[in-house]
Amino acid sequence: MTEPPAGYEKPIFQEAFGLAEYSKLTKEEQMAYQSSINSLRDYNATLSYAEKRGLEKGLEKGRRLEREIAEKEIATFQAKAEQAIAEKQKAEAEIQKAEAEIQKIYSDKLESARKMKKAGLSLAQISDFTSLPLDIVEKL
Repeated sequence: MTEPPAGYEKPIFQEAFGLAEYSKLTKEEQMAYQSSINSLRDYNATLSYAEKRGLEKGLEKGRRLEREIAEKEIATFQAKAEQAIAEKQKAEAEIQKAEAEIQKIYSDKLESARKMKKAGLSLAQISDFTSLPLDIVEKL
């Protein structure tokens, strides 16, 4: 009898039939059966361990690659930030230089206006020649 009778397909019955089949084996057959079961369990444990280690190694490699990518992106952003800071500093220096030049030009105009006023030119002429507002020329 290789198949259980109809209605006895439940796992509990199948286990009982399996035990009955096992009890019919000779001692040598039972030992061979146990040995094959042990080998199968060892094989499954080995596969399970290999799968677990493979997953661990894959995760480790993935994390390492993510770190490398992140470090490259950080380095790129830092380089861009440093470049932007350098450009800002250069622009600020140019602004300061331009402001100093404007101040120098304004001082020169004021000095010229004073000299013109001493020379007796009219305030309107001084304003016209120096491009200074008339109220500034009046205060000199």
